Amino acid sequence: NLGGNTGLIGSLKRRGLVLPQYIVTAGLIFTVFSCGLCTLTTVVRVVYSVAEDGLLFSFLSVVNKKTQVPVWNVLVCSVVGILGSVVYDFDTLSHMISGGTLTVFVVTAIAVMLLSYDLTD
Repeated sequence: NLGGNTGLIGSLKRRGLVLPQYIVTAGLIFTVFSCGLCTLTTVVRVVYSVAEDGLLFSFLSVVNKKTQVPVWNVLVCSVVGILGSVVYDFDTLSHMISGGTLTVFVVTAIAVMLLSYDLTD
């Protein structure tokens, strides 16, 4: 009696399988945490590079001497990500990510075409 929209954890709960339910939940939490950490690392590196080039505020490119980490950059990116996840629902965020990915692909394709065009001929 499992419908097409029933999640794995709900299916395990209906069957009375408690231990696999906790294992799957722990795996999901670990996956969400690791994906968030990877995304934060990428965003911080991009923002650091852009700030180092002078296109963003210079305090975002200041690296801590002890930890060798741009601390203000990490804090600003974390706060923006947290506020975005609190303010918007999942459907809106997923549409934003899809639109952002499409925009990045289009801009990259245009940049490759412009950079590969040879003006010397």
